[in-house]
Amino acid sequence: MSNPVIANHSRQFIMSLLGKYHLPYGMAFEDELRACKLDFSLESLRRIDLLLDRLRVNPGLSYDDFFDAQENPVFILAVVFYTAKVVEIGTGKKCSWQSFEEVQKAFPTIAPKKATNTDAMFRSAYAVFSDHLGSGFLQPAEAAAGRLFAPDPNAFGVYHGASVLTADLNSNNQSDLMPTSVQGKSGIGRSKHTSSDKPWWKLW
Repeated sequence: MSNPVIANHSRQFIMSLLGKYHLPYGMAFEDELRACKLDFSLESLRRIDLLLDRLRVNPGLSYDDFFDAQENPVFILAVVFYTAKVVEIGTGKKCSWQSFEEVQKAFPTIAPKKATNTDAMFRSAYAVFSDHLGSGFLQPAEAAAGRLFAPDPNAFGVYHGASVLTADLNSNNQSDLMPTSVQGKSGIGRSKHTSSDKPWWKLW
C-alpha cells in the first residue's frame, strides 16, 4: 500500500507536468524540463540526464546552495515522480510509494542512519514495483542528485536505473534484483492536499 502523502504528491506533479494542475509552489528549471519532450518514454529520461549535465557545468552550482532554495528540490522531485511514472507505464506495474522508514524495514543496511534536511527528503520517496518490498524498487532522487554533484556523474542518472528496472520487471525476473541505490549508482533499488507549517517536502 502506498504512503498516501507521497502518492498524493506524485499525482499532483504528474498532473502538473501534463498541464492539468497548478502546483502551489515554484519549480526551478520548469521550462527546461518541459523542453525534454516528456512523453513518458525511456528516451525522455536520457534527455533529462542531459539536462542535469547542462546544469552541472554551471560553475556557481553547489550542493548546499542548490538545495537551500525551495524551487530546486521541487525540480528534483518532479524528476523523481516522472521517472517512476515512466517505469509504471513501461511495465504496466503500479507504483507503490514508500517512505524511508518503510523501506529500511526491508533493507536495514541501505541507510542505517537517516540523514537530515534535503538528504532525508531524497531518501524518503521510494517507488516500489512489486508485491514484495524487497524485490524491486527505484530511488531516482539519488540518481538525479548524483548526476548533478557526484565526482563521476556518469555513474549516476535516471535513465540507467529506470531502463534496467523496466527490463527486469518486463522479463518477470526479479528474484535477484537488489536496489542499485545500495551500490550508489542509478537509484534502483492523503487523498487531499495536506496542510502544515512545515515545508511541504518534509511532511512524510
